[in-house]
Amino acid sequence: AYLMTANWPTQKVTAFNRTQMLAGNATPTVITKNFPAGLPTNGFFCPLPADADGPLPPAGEPAWIFSFEDDGWANGNTDQIRVYKLQMNWTTPANSTFTLAQSLPVQAFDGVFNTNWNDITQPGTTQKLDAIAGAFTYRAPYYRFVGYSSVLLCNSVKLNAQFKSGVRWYELRQNDTTGVWSVYQQSTYTPDAESRWAGSLAMDQNGSIGMAYSVSSSTVFPSIRYTGRLASDPLNQMTFTEEVGFAGTGSQTGGINRWGDYAHTSLDPDGITFWHTGEYMQTGNSQRTRIFSFQLPNITGIGSKSKEEGIKIYADANAVYFNGKDSRANGNVLVELFNMEGRSIKKEYVQSLGGIINGSIDRTGLASGTYLLRIGQASFQRVDKVILP
Repeated sequence: AYLMTANWPTQKVTAFNRTQMLAGNATPTVITKNFPAGLPTNGFFCPLPADADGPLPPAGEPAWIFSFEDDGWANGNTDQIRVYKLQMNWTTPANSTFTLAQSLPVQAFDGVFNTNWNDITQPGTTQKLDAIAGAFTYRAPYYRFVGYSSVLLCNSVKLNAQFKSGVRWYELRQNDTTGVWSVYQQSTYTPDAESRWAGSLAMDQNGSIGMAYSVSSSTVFPSIRYTGRLASDPLNQMTFTEEVGFAGTGSQTGGINRWGDYAHTSLDPDGITFWHTGEYMQTGNSQRTRIFSFQLPNITGIGSKSKEEGIKIYADANAVYFNGKDSRANGNVLVELFNMEGRSIKKEYVQSLGGIINGSIDRTGLASGTYLLRIGQASFQRVDKVILP
């Protein structure tokens, strides 16, 4: 499905039949469900659906939607993440269900800024910018690994009475066997005196995380910066030194506090390059958008391996072949073939001895074209394109 949420008076989620839309169907099936009763909000509310990067979830998996709750809101709320599931029934859409699946307690935070949205300080003006509080900022990237799936989330949090903002970020993991979500890691990124907000994250095929965001203070014009962490780094930390994506040269004035809340970070099809688009300011109250890419250097993946290692992947009229060495591999290794939509086509397990991985997947019945081959365990993963002649 393609999933849509919005800040509706009556909060709801909408699913569009993706298969029908890709086929050009003029009247695709649409499913709309209201959020369950008792939904906690602070006025503005726009939950995020999981947005798949790489392989899609298995057929029949519900769509996952995420929002947070703040104990600073009215009605005795709790600092937690709420996980909803939309179970779509395309045969009988009326039988689709939308329920609260889990509530995940998190470390305490303060997500309540100003009721007038004048929050973030800029140089040379009393005009403040909207911290975009009350909702997770775009996206909620979803990436499948062997044995679990990950979702990344972030929101702006208030750090002092002067409305300094930091980016609160989370990695949630879902166990493939139990289907249960849990908080794998969480932290607030605030390395210095500047405010950071409008954050967006993505995860690459190695399990490393890139995060970009807006930055401003009384001495720093509204700009874009980014950081990241390797999957092998200590949990709850962005370990890379912050880099400047683009430095602003002016402040936003004229009584306008609306900021670039449609900024987002996404993953290139190569599986390792992050792309970010966000707002910055030029001299003369000039709003501008910057698009840039970055990678996390010295990538070692979920485990670590020698630079001399590698697995060769190729295909002929009979099969898809893979052979080589990866020291992170031990015992049963899952090898899975996906089409370019991310749907699983075939899979099998092979035994790794001393990191050596050799085998093939029969291609009987598969059309010529480009596919994705995933090789991995809970401790490592790689995804590569393979062309079937």
